[in-house]
Amino acid sequence: MHKINYKEGLVLFFAAWISGQALPPFGHIWVLFLTYPLFFSFIGKTQSKKEAFWKGAFFGAVYFVFSLFWATAAFNLKTLAIFYFCLGFSIWGALFYALPAYFSAFLPQGKKRLFALAFFFSLFEWFRTYFLTGLPWNLTSSIFVVSPQIFQNLSWMGPYLLGLLAILFFISPLFILKPYRNLLFPVLMLSLFGAFFYGGHLRLQKATHAYVPNVKLRIVQHHVRNVEEYIIKKKENQFDSFEKLISERPYDDITHFLFAENSVISQEINPKKVPSYVVKAIPKGKTFVLGMIRRAIGASYNSIVVINDTGKMEFVYDKWHLLPIGEYIPFQSFVPWIKPITDNANNLRGSGPKTYDFKDAPPAAFVNCFEIIFPGSIVDKNHRPKWIINASGDNWYIDSEGPYQHLVAAQMRAIEEGLPVARPVQTGISAMINPYGEIEKSLPGEVIGTFDTRLPKALPPPPFAKYGNLFYFTFLILGFFFLFKKEVLSFMKKGILLFKERLSSFGK
Repeated sequence: MHKINYKEGLVLFFAAWISGQALPPFGHIWVLFLTYPLFFSFIGKTQSKKEAFWKGAFFGAVYFVFSLFWATAAFNLKTLAIFYFCLGFSIWGALFYALPAYFSAFLPQGKKRLFALAFFFSLFEWFRTYFLTGLPWNLTSSIFVVSPQIFQNLSWMGPYLLGLLAILFFISPLFILKPYRNLLFPVLMLSLFGAFFYGGHLRLQKATHAYVPNVKLRIVQHHVRNVEEYIIKKKENQFDSFEKLISERPYDDITHFLFAENSVISQEINPKKVPSYVVKAIPKGKTFVLGMIRRAIGASYNSIVVINDTGKMEFVYDKWHLLPIGEYIPFQSFVPWIKPITDNANNLRGSGPKTYDFKDAPPAAFVNCFEIIFPGSIVDKNHRPKWIINASGDNWYIDSEGPYQHLVAAQMRAIEEGLPVARPVQTGISAMINPYGEIEKSLPGEVIGTFDTRLPKALPPPPFAKYGNLFYFTFLILGFFFLFKKEVLSFMKKGILLFKERLSSFGK
């Protein structure tokens, strides 16, 4: 293991810690103009790949522990378990900085290594979406929520290309200084982001805020203060409080009532049966869309269900991207100190994204809780919906950064897909988000209440919804080719010569 001297260690420690201040809800993105150049300059002058690896690992470990430390309260961890949680997250997070630093050190010290580090960092951020169960929480591009104009570029770039360009933008001050001096690059990046801002400004200026006729939603938000109270209330099936909420104002013009994840815990063994107290609460001619734990023998489903006024379950969506620790315990025999934050950590997986054709509303996609953080995988590409229902339960985040960061992910998906997102949430921030990622109506966290909202019309599929990460991978591959052009051409030349030798020997 390479030793990091204490001065370097202190600088890297504070740079990693302060970098977290750029994330929602803080939004101090200017700090990255200081912290990223510091980190990149350390990797840029390392003498060996091993040294680059350990410096990257140290930075990544500190960054992820501090930016996700709030989750120790969310998972209801105590004392020794907090230590193991931080240790696990530091090892996990360190990899996504250590490996990019290691691979970039294959290039000699200089500008090319800095560019290589940016490209490898971006590639591993994409990889983080799929590694093990995947956790694309707080992607780099999420910091631009403070600029609705730049955020609009998600519609064609997607989160990874915008994130890669952001990294290049934030390290551009390094190119004002020796030994990397190249004034053209910071001017280019400043101009590029100026163009992104202006393009986003024009998109918002020309935005048409149209609404679906004859559809009006009432979004219900109930509040649970902590994990223990959450479990108790679920067991008691306190749906009576919801009945009071939905009827606190006249609802003659309301067509659909939307409830959060796990609003109902069915004790019925038949997973297709709707509890009688839910049926009783549905007003005549109205539709309920609610999160429900549906019981089956020996297991359960974390579902979003559509129920008509006769109590018939018209549609069922089962969550397919389950939350580790919350809904299942990976490798539980090796981590016995980790306890589930819910009493249903034996959920069965659903089959994937689904679209439901409402009789009295446009077709909708259903996204359960943290599934919303996964770019490009929340809608059925073969049956494009016109809006997204994201029922979530943020009560387990307690009073932390979690609900804000979760909300930002929903805003990102709205822009990328060109679809409005209706978001009923327990304890967190319920919102109606239009397809430009703007919050039209919302309720703050830790509040009990409802709000009524019209349903914004969907936009035509933006480039990201059509082509996914095509632009990102094109830019990434071209970047890697130019960075490693000499090595690639040398490898290709050797391959051609070897092929000719084999061909000639075969002829003999």
